[in-house]
Amino acid sequence: MYKVTLGIPIYNGRNLLERSLLSALNQTYPYIEYLFIDDKGDSMDIVHRIVAEHERAESVRIIDQGYNRGTGAARNAIIENATGDYLFTMDCDDVITTDCIEILCNKMQEHPVDFVAASFLRRDLAGTITPGCSYPDIIIEGGENPVAEYRYGQGKEIFVAIWNKL
Repeated sequence: MYKVTLGIPIYNGRNLLERSLLSALNQTYPYIEYLFIDDKGDSMDIVHRIVAEHERAESVRIIDQGYNRGTGAARNAIIENATGDYLFTMDCDDVITTDCIEILCNKMQEHPVDFVAASFLRRDLAGTITPGCSYPDIIIEGGENPVAEYRYGQGKEIFVAIWNKL
């Protein structure tokens, strides 16, 4: 089985962070290392409490940025410290289904490609659900820039964010 590095830049988000961290830590896929990047917000006490109480505590590394360096630097810290075969990042206010990483890893092993993208929806704090992006089960290949051709040449939707990709 392949190991996944799941990284989360942590900066503030006190009211959403616990739900986000638990969705990451409660994955059904067993081979995950967690990198939580402390970007010097106000919520690391929540991170330390959740990690200390969780059965996957040994799989978590907290990387201290020293001072607030921003999301880009935090994501770079994830890349620099990752030891997994695959990388998945999410923001500290995102929530993923418990089988998210397992589904993406299975797809990646079934069809070894550069990345797999997960469909998603948006739910606001009141619980209202709005469409996000729903992908067909498709492999995009061929040519020099197949993803760009699919997106811009064919006008198909690929959500441009790092957080829904393995």
